Amino acid sequence: MGLAGGTIQGQSNVGSIAGYIDGTTSVTSSHATTNIIASKDFIGFSQAGGLIGTANSGTVSNCYFQTGTVRGTGFGIGGLIGLIQRQLLIPIPQALSRAVLQAGMSAVSQDTTQPQLQARGLPAM
Repeated sequence: MGLAGGTIQGQSNVGSIAGYIDGTTSVTSSHATTNIIASKDFIGFSQAGGLIGTANSGTVSNCYFQTGTVRGTGFGIGGLIGLIQRQLLIPIPQALSRAVLQAGMSAVSQDTTQPQLQARGLPAM
């Protein structure tokens, strides 16, 4: 599944593919190139991620988020997943983010090089 362009905006639990996953949910072979904007809920969390806002449990594999911005005014901001609450299985070579993160408390940027992407069998950005 893929989503290209645009902006997704909400209060909390905001992501391009899913706002919230739980149980035996499996997100596979998904990608997005969008902008994510989240305000915050009543306790100060934004839970905004490039693909998934909050993951309580489940599996994420062969997924990537590229060339987008994830912005939130509260806590729980991530390039791929905003907040992981319990057990989540992520095969690291199969999931990556190339996002600019802007959070209420801090901002970071993560980048993966073309050779690293190709070595993981993912499309070049």
